[in-house]
Amino acid sequence: MTNTTGFRNTAVGVQALGNLVSGFDNIAIWLNAGFSLNSGEARNIDIDHSGVAGENATLRIGTLQTRTVIAGIHGGGRRRNGNSTGLYKQRGPARHVRFFPPV
Repeated sequence: MTNTTGFRNTAVGVQALGNLVSGFDNIAIWLNAGFSLNSGEARNIDIDHSGVAGENATLRIGTLQTRTVIAGIHGGGRRRNGNSTGLYKQRGPARHVRFFPPV
């Protein structure tokens, strides 16, 4: 990490946040995670993903996965796009999944 003016960044893995010169509250885990972040990005979490320059407050996990299972997402009166097991399936181009607070 070449961060010279940023603060509270965490990098775990070879070249994680390797190009970040400034920015704060970024977390990068795994080989080259957050490598695309370079100047002023904040509050990103990149796990096994290079991230996107200029992006803020974004969570990116992986690059080659074809399915996602997140425990405890279904039920609770919240609007969901997954099935009862918490499994999300994607068809076609990537889609954004939004979670809404309890009603």
